[in-house]
Amino acid sequence: MKIRAKLTIVTISLIIASIVIPSIIALESFSQELESQITHNLEQESIRSIDKISRFLFERQGDIKLLTDPSNSIMRGPSISQKLEYLQSVEKTYQVYSAFSIYDKNGIKIADTHDFSIGADSSNEPFFVNAMKGNIHYDSVPTFSNDVGQYVMHFSGPLLNEDGNIDGVLAGIIPISRIYDIVEQASQSRENLQADLVSSGGLVIYSNYDKEAIMQKNLSYLPIFGKIAVSGNPSESYIGSVNDVDEAEFFSNDETIYVAASEQGFLDYKGNQWILIIAVPTEVAFKEVTQLQNNFIIVAIAILSAAIIPVIIFSKAYTQSLIKLKNAAAEIAKGNFDIAVEINSNDEIGELSQQFDKMKNDLKDRERLKDEFINIAAHELRSPLQPIISYNELALKGLMDKDEALRIIDSESQRFIKLANDILDVTRIEGGALSYNMQRIKIIDIISRIVSSTKISDKLGSDVSIDLVKDKISDAVEVYGDENRLSQVFMNIIDNAVKFTRKGRIRIETRVQENKLGIKISDTGGGIPAEIMPKLFGKFVTKSVQGGTEHGTGLGLFISKAIVTAHGGEIYAQNNSEGGATFTILLPIADGGVFN
Repeated sequence: MKIRAKLTIVTISLIIASIVIPSIIALESFSQELESQITHNLEQESIRSIDKISRFLFERQGDIKLLTDPSNSIMRGPSISQKLEYLQSVEKTYQVYSAFSIYDKNGIKIADTHDFSIGADSSNEPFFVNAMKGNIHYDSVPTFSNDVGQYVMHFSGPLLNEDGNIDGVLAGIIPISRIYDIVEQASQSRENLQADLVSSGGLVIYSNYDKEAIMQKNLSYLPIFGKIAVSGNPSESYIGSVNDVDEAEFFSNDETIYVAASEQGFLDYKGNQWILIIAVPTEVAFKEVTQLQNNFIIVAIAILSAAIIPVIIFSKAYTQSLIKLKNAAAEIAKGNFDIAVEINSNDEIGELSQQFDKMKNDLKDRERLKDEFINIAAHELRSPLQPIISYNELALKGLMDKDEALRIIDSESQRFIKLANDILDVTRIEGGALSYNMQRIKIIDIISRIVSSTKISDKLGSDVSIDLVKDKISDAVEVYGDENRLSQVFMNIIDNAVKFTRKGRIRIETRVQENKLGIKISDTGGGIPAEIMPKLFGKFVTKSVQGGTEHGTGLGLFISKAIVTAHGGEIYAQNNSEGGATFTILLPIADGGVFN
């Protein structure tokens, strides 16, 4: 196998082992976390919608209680016309009822706000029977009303006469379309979302997908229905594909995420144990996850390409000289000792060529020198773009102290881990999922720990000093915040100041400004280039320092600004007239935020 091919294979193998595989594991973990969050959000949407339905029905139960309360003199009085006039005003005010009906104690409708079916006998209807027993009744499933022309729900209660005896029944008719509106709001929250409201027995009360299924189709065979019915939990989720033919006609036959929320009632309204089932194809629900995975593939290919291309270029330049030596060796093996190897190079390969010409008469020495050359060449063939690969290879070949190599490899690995953590933080920030453990803390304590930490002191040049200036008030001030997240902010800013300050000092000053604590971090470095300043707190913005080396991931200031903003604060930067830059952070002081 050619040396160039070996170098390429080794490069790819080390990249896969050290970067790609850990990244895949991290990506899988993050993808699962993101999918879990999306599923949780869908469950919360279904719970909120079913809760709206419960509250709506609770209010209707309350209406009937008020209308049939013994203290309601109009409804307790003998005048039917006064009752109708009163009920019509209630109907007009609430805008949710199709009609109010009054029944005598024999179940005969004697009055209706819209004169629907006067004289109809409802003595065997559950809403009448239960109300005559002194109960407030509400239907568990809708029934079709010819008068209203759609499915309705009855809310009823007993009407008392002036003697306090049950003398009839008042029934309020609620068109089921009022509940449909709530379900429709849930179905419009996401693309391709199917919402189905079913009874405790699985009968479809409403579906935004198949209107013909209403009061006709039963969904009790769905796994998600059985799961929530057995568990008794307020909500459940299930991911699967449709196999049943009838089900496939009703739901998408692609892999789908199902979430369900059961009606829990509200206060003294016990509910009907209705269940709201929401179904979304996983390719739609998890499209953010798919996009993330696709982006990872693109980045992985870019990393491999960036690593392989320099290896090919450098290996080609060196192997051309090796080819000349190989051909010369073949000629010498044939007895042609007059062969000349013309290699115009001032490096180790040129030196080897000179030695090769001098010792061509001794084959054994020639082989020895060739091995020596390979060792020297292997020692010098390092890729500046892949320090992890280079130092790992040197350690494996014994050309470098393993502890030192591991230190460098560990440092580079930490950089990749920090990049992965920063990307995770950015994703959480943009998704509104970055969590904070808020408590009363002293900022000056955080800054003092960072300044004295080895992470800062080890990087601090011999010609650089750090001054911490604080007034008495700010030394005692507390803010309300997350100590770890704010430590992350100050570590980012102070670490940047140390990186970009080769000589001079770094000054950290704290001062109370009205109801805010101000922290200024100034350095005497090269300042912030004008072309970077407008996008300084954006993503993947980095600045080159002396020597052309870029530091950091370019995400630290973006994350810092998000954390400060989440704390109700401000952060901005400016260049100093005498050189260097100053970062200013303003954080609200906690109520009574000064130690006694």
